[in-house]
Amino acid sequence: MKGHSTWQSKKGSIFYGVMILILCSSLLVHQNRLILSHLYIERGIYSMDVEIEAFHKEMKNLEVELNNQFETFSHFSSEMNKNKSIKIFSFEIIKDSMYNEYNILMLKVTDKRINIIRRVIAKEIEGKIILVVREV
Repeated sequence: MKGHSTWQSKKGSIFYGVMILILCSSLLVHQNRLILSHLYIERGIYSMDVEIEAFHKEMKNLEVELNNQFETFSHFSSEMNKNKSIKIFSFEIIKDSMYNEYNILMLKVTDKRINIIRRVIAKEIEGKIILVVREV
């Protein structure tokens, strides 16, 4: 009987040891996946921040070009109200007709390089056309 209980305790300890190893390895795999997913998300957020920053810089260049092409904001808004598209650099600008009832000049700015559409509000400040990014 004595040998039988020793074998049972060894068998039980081996079983529990294997179970602990499996548990540790699954936790290790889970933690590794969690860390990798956080790194992936951080890279994605960083690249999105860089993309947004670049878009804001390009909006400044678009403002300058629009102010050079149109004498006044009213001339620009009348052209936009005709639903004409304006192509400047790699962007295409067209009025977003969904916002007519709010009496604002909402524009869809399409970046043809990466094929992304963003909404921008056009305003007049001190006689100049100013573009305010509303959606990214």
